[in-house]
Order: sequence, then structure tokens, then C-alpha cells
Amino acid sequence: MKDLSSLIPRHHHISVGIASEAEIARIMVDVIEEPPISDLNLWRLIAIRGRDEAGKPVVSLRCLGFAYGDFAEPWITSDVLAIARDFSAIRTRRRVYSLGRPAASGAEIHPRLVGLAKQALASWGFSEALGRSDQ
Repeated sequence: MKDLSSLIPRHHHISVGIASEAEIARIMVDVIEEPPISDLNLWRLIAIRGRDEAGKPVVSLRCLGFAYGDFAEPWITSDVLAIARDFSAIRTRRRVYSLGRPAASGAEIHPRLVGLAKQALASWGFSEALGRSDQ
């Protein structure tokens, strides 16, 4: 699968895809000084896009990649609140992650990451949008 857009049918009020440069620019900071709790490799910033009750666009950025360590486990973060200008780190609500090598632009998204993204969306309450009513 090349992108995440096929996870959610087009008729739903939310969409998922690779974050745009403009979306990333809104959370960019000069430096993130807190120490990281983990490292992410072959990462991408993804955007969950929707609208609030007033119809205003709402975007939540998440980092999707593989956690470093003895085993390269697929990982998705909570809301990314800041990314260092040099793309060396991100800050979420509770954690800081060091960023290793990003995924190649235009490359296929690893099937394990797509599966994790789908599981995460369901656990975050998007089961109906995913076409699932079992969660």
C-alpha cells in the first residue's frame, strides 16, 4: 500500500495521509531540549484530518515508524505537538522521541505500519470510519 488514504472510505468526515509541509510547519520549533525516551526509524508524519462541531478543519499529526532497540517494532505516537527544525526529535503530549532515518519519500508504507495505523485508528474511536462496527 503506497499511502494511508484507502484506510478510510472517502465518504467519511475524516481522512488519513502523509502530513503536508504546511501541517508540519505549524508545529516546527528550533530545538527540542528534553531527553528522548526512545528512537524512531523509517518514520513518517501522518495527518488525521477532520472537522470540529463548528465545521472548522482539525488536524492531528502522529509519527509512524519503527522503534529502535533489539527488535524493530512498529510504533505510532500520540499527537505530535512539536518537531525540531532539523527533524532530529518530536515531542508528543507526554514523551520525546529521537528521529533516525526518515522513510524514503514516495516509498511504499510497510504493511506492518499500515496494520498498526488501522489498529490505532480503531482504538482511538474511528471504527465506524474504518468500516468496522466490532470495536
